[in-house]
Parts: sequence; structure tokens; C-alpha cells
Amino acid sequence: MTSHATVKAAVDAVNRGAADCLSKPFDHAELVALVERHLANARSGKGAPAAP
Repeated sequence: MTSHATVKAAVDAVNRGAADCLSKPFDHAELVALVERHLANARSGKGAPAAP
């Protein structure tokens, strides 16, 4: 999550290892969906999910 919704912030986050980037204010349903997708992929050994 970032409080500064800029392309640079998203690129910096991904370059530092982030799999996804959410900006504030974020949709709680989107956050839950991202966490569920990452957990499912981690359990199945697939790694990071593709962007929606």
C-alpha cells in the first residue's frame, strides 16, 4: 500500500519486490481479493499472481 498514488511509487514498490500495489483509499474488497489470490498461489506453488 502506498499513500502516494503515482506510477513512480508503484514502479519503486515492484522493483523492491512487491507483487501488487494498492493506493489509498483502497477498496476493501480489492484488498481481500488480492490477499486471497496470493494465499491460493502460495499454497499451490504458483508464485505471484498475474495482474488482474
